[in-house]
Amino acid sequence: MGDLGIISATSFSRSAAETNEVTSKRGSTSGTLNLVTATVDGSARAGGVATVTIRPERIRLEDRAAGDAPAECHASGVVRESMYTGPTTRFVVELAGGGELMVVRQNAHTSFEDAEALRGLQVTLVWGREHTRVIGTSEEGTK
Repeated sequence: MGDLGIISATSFSRSAAETNEVTSKRGSTSGTLNLVTATVDGSARAGGVATVTIRPERIRLEDRAAGDAPAECHASGVVRESMYTGPTTRFVVELAGGGELMVVRQNAHTSFEDAEALRGLQVTLVWGREHTRVIGTSEEGTK
């Protein structure tokens, strides 16, 4: 089994149509807005905490602020670690809103120096919302 990124999407809200989707929009210290949307079962309540996971190969690293593409989730953070392994590089990104995600990127056009140059830089992580999986929910303040 590969590495999974696990984060908490706090204070999520149900969509206006009361569908089975929840959204967490949370500002970061850098002023950007992190957006995580996921599908959940009927037991999730507005204002709760959803623990979500995203496979690291589904996440793109971008050096610009994310747009408002409705089909994408995004979070800002700083590259804390860069591990060049030949065909791929693994990045550990410390998220501005708390938590961290691992990102795996193929090195088709990336050198060791390119990967190392990202260490310590502010980045935006972007992934399709269909790749966000909820692995647990709880009421705010409970575990």
